[in-house]
Amino acid sequence: MGFESLQISEPLKKALSSSVNSGRFPHAAILEDEDSERLMDTAKTLAAALVCSGDDKPCGRCINCLKARSDSHPDIKIFEPDPKTNNFKVETVREIRSDAYIVANEADRKVYILKDAQNMLVPAQNALLKVLEEPPEGVCFLLLTDDKNVFLQTVLSRCAVFSQGGGRRVDSGVFEAARAVAAAVPEANEYPLLAATAAFEKDKTLFRAVLQVLPEFFRAAVLIKSGVEAPEEYKTEAQKLAGNVTTANLMRMITCADDLAASFERNENYTLLITRMCAELRRASGR
Repeated sequence: MGFESLQISEPLKKALSSSVNSGRFPHAAILEDEDSERLMDTAKTLAAALVCSGDDKPCGRCINCLKARSDSHPDIKIFEPDPKTNNFKVETVREIRSDAYIVANEADRKVYILKDAQNMLVPAQNALLKVLEEPPEGVCFLLLTDDKNVFLQTVLSRCAVFSQGGGRRVDSGVFEAARAVAAAVPEANEYPLLAATAAFEKDKTLFRAVLQVLPEFFRAAVLIKSGVEAPEEYKTEAQKLAGNVTTANLMRMITCADDLAASFERNENYTLLITRMCAELRRASGR
């Protein structure tokens, strides 16, 4: 029942195993995979590892692992969307939120698996956000989805993302533009960032798309600072960010990118938005 038995990529196995066994697994994670059966297998194995009391988690031998394997562990709880509407009810999320503040029965922590979390509408996501912002000790939320991009940015910014693949494909030009901005933010002076954002002056479509991708570099840096291996495509810039920016400031940078995207959708002055992007990202990074 260990990570090695999962039919997922080797980098993802390594990322999950290292984050759990280092004791640095975050309080909330989004697991992304287009294969729902494989996704649930991954979530159950991860949940077993999180409650495991042995070494090399999940050890497969301790009482917590044995109960997890038989789907009978009282501290691992699985929630699904309402079968009638195929959406998560706000009441269900509130139930999860209330239960999260009750101490675990047998393990050192409680694990909540939210299956098909992409079917969580905005009111339910906002209800969940309240506990993600101030999580109780000894609780972990696993949000299972086929596309992480359906979540509110406020939810995404409070979760680590572990992806098998799939979801929205990013145009290579957009990705490279976002990469250039991410690499420029931690530089000592503002000129590299000004150069990286110059491409947006006559391309609003590119600017909008980059603001959707840019936070992924910042989240990858947060993973690295938590002892978790970042996705390969973000690793170089994420390592640079992690070495130069605090976790708190990385979270501010995620919020900054979200705010800029919201300002764009409100049709605020475009020239000023580009100027704001440079100034506010540097300020958020502590530069």
